[in-house]
Amino acid sequence: RTCCMMNSLVLTCFPLLYFYNLLYYTDVGSVLFVLASYSCSIRNHHLKSAFLGAISVLFRQTNIIWVGFTAGTVVIRDIENRGFLQQHDDFVSQMEIAVRVILRCFWQYLMLLLPY
Repeated sequence: RTCCMMNSLVLTCFPLLYFYNLLYYTDVGSVLFVLASYSCSIRNHHLKSAFLGAISVLFRQTNIIWVGFTAGTVVIRDIENRGFLQQHDDFVSQMEIAVRVILRCFWQYLMLLLPY
């Protein structure tokens, strides 16, 4: 009885995994590693996030877009938190500071994006 209940639960929650596991085997792993990468980036674990992003790219190469999105959101959040946009009115100085922040703090993501 417990086995039947577990099978029905799996069938209800994970229909792709239950029926089409051999056809769509990369969907579940791809989404898992992309979301885990984004979750780690929110918690400021950037090295873990870059590593999980690299694993997600091994599942599907198009996940490099999501890794770039993750790195971009981290950069924007860091620039806003440091208050660079309020301190400098000149566009050139803002861009110079942004590039320094990107290179100094987020090299983990950049190393993953370089081959592409």
